[in-house]
Amino acid sequence: MYLLYGGGVTRSAADESVLREIQIPFKLVSIDIHQDEHSTDEFKKLNPSGLVPAMVSPEGEVLTEMVAIAIYLCERHPQNKLVPDINSPLRGKFLNRLFFISNQLDNRAKTLFYPHRWSIDTNDAERISQKAVKDLEASWAIYENWLQNEGPYALGETFSLLDILMSLWVAYGLDNPEDINRQFPAVNDCYQLVCKRPLAGPPLLHIRELVEAGF
Repeated sequence: MYLLYGGGVTRSAADESVLREIQIPFKLVSIDIHQDEHSTDEFKKLNPSGLVPAMVSPEGEVLTEMVAIAIYLCERHPQNKLVPDINSPLRGKFLNRLFFISNQLDNRAKTLFYPHRWSIDTNDAERISQKAVKDLEASWAIYENWLQNEGPYALGETFSLLDILMSLWVAYGLDNPEDINRQFPAVNDCYQLVCKRPLAGPPLLHIRELVEAGF
């Protein structure tokens, strides 16, 4: 059985959605980041960076990084075809958009939510967040254009891991949880489709609930 460390408002929700969608046994081990449980010596033995999610495979292999965990699971358990195989004509587009999500949406969202990581002067936090919102809006506009022209999913009619990862960041929102849904209709349509999936949807909906409640 897989052990997924995270829960709460953390990005482990995307990996939980993958585990549920491919229907393999796992246990969610709660790590309360608001109580600094990710900074304990015990957790750092598992992941020295002190970041969640982390996952232990049935064989005892420890994996970290949200996207890496998701790819590992999808390729090890390919029955749901959440990742195009290496010979698929969709493989190139999948990789392009996967790295866009990781490098653009993921990194810029972390800048928005953790501005203190980007300056030694706490007075800079508000300006850093403001810039991150503008950068994210520019990135979401690119993704919106893709979905408008080729949707409803990132790979057209084919639901994939991309849609789960994208939906995680939609669930977090920008200054307001609904900002992305309101500004980008094709992104919102894709997000709604993912949230309606009986297996992958609930962890992402839970993130939105937590964000709306103020974490």
